[in-house]
Amino acid sequence: MHEAVFAKAAEMKENKGEIKNPFVSLGELREACSGDETLSELLDEMLGYCLRYAETVCQFEQVVMAGGDRAEIDAIRGTVHDATMDAINILSRNLQKRGKDNQWIAKIVNDRAKYGKMAILLAFEKILSEPQTAGV
Repeated sequence: MHEAVFAKAAEMKENKGEIKNPFVSLGELREACSGDETLSELLDEMLGYCLRYAETVCQFEQVVMAGGDRAEIDAIRGTVHDATMDAINILSRNLQKRGKDNQWIAKIVNDRAKYGKMAILLAFEKILSEPQTAGV
């Protein structure tokens, strides 16, 4: 699952130690969502989008390095980025509705690049928090 993203996450961890998310950590989000089925489902859905976005970024980098057609993969990456931003915003709004901390959204709102960075970092945190399987 998401082999290119896993490889990049492992490389980051090896080169720089633990991943530090300046926006909000996966652990903080899990804690905020625990005990609430809807929030947990929204978090899982958001993480799925984060993983897809990180994967498209890795694919984009591979296409660029290989001298391939950037336009097609960039269009896909842009669409996934938009969906990821929507999922992040939906989780944030639902946290706020339930009186949970969503102050982290102020650090990224109206900044596509920061949404992307947060998504990639959360994807890496998720991958690195899961048990590694042989051959991946």
